[in-house]
Amino acid sequence: MLKKSSRSKKTSSNCNINSCLSAKQVSIMFITFLIVHLSVVFLVNSLFPGLVVLGTHVFSATAGLFVSMVMFTLIPVLLIPFLATSCAGSCMDEKKNCLKLFVVDVFGLWVVARFAEYLGMGIKAWWVALVLAAVISLLQKKLLKYVIFKVDQGECC
Repeated sequence: MLKKSSRSKKTSSNCNINSCLSAKQVSIMFITFLIVHLSVVFLVNSLFPGLVVLGTHVFSATAGLFVSMVMFTLIPVLLIPFLATSCAGSCMDEKKNCLKLFVVDVFGLWVVARFAEYLGMGIKAWWVALVLAAVISLLQKKLLKYVIFKVDQGECC
């Protein structure tokens, strides 16, 4: 039993996405991801207003940005623990993690943009979702390293 626990500690220290995230890590991950998502989409909307459209007849641009990014942030934060365990206990390499985050981000942006009338954010074309997802995935990868390895984990599972 002791060998198994020491092996799992060794494995989890090598993994990039730990399958056993504490509530503190998940909450910090949500807040940091939300700040990054808000910043990136606001910047893209400011620089290229025709590519990312914020607001509807119900929402102002600010409210549309906030509502759509909260919904978008929930998708990767809720899926990251499942992505970590999808490799059946073995550690995934960094490229596979980044690729999975990219796919989740493209899916999340597409879903949010499909419900633009209700969530307040629309995109002009599918390639905008790809470019935004690439930028956001890279920033999320950097934040994940901080959230998982720098924040105290406390009791795990």
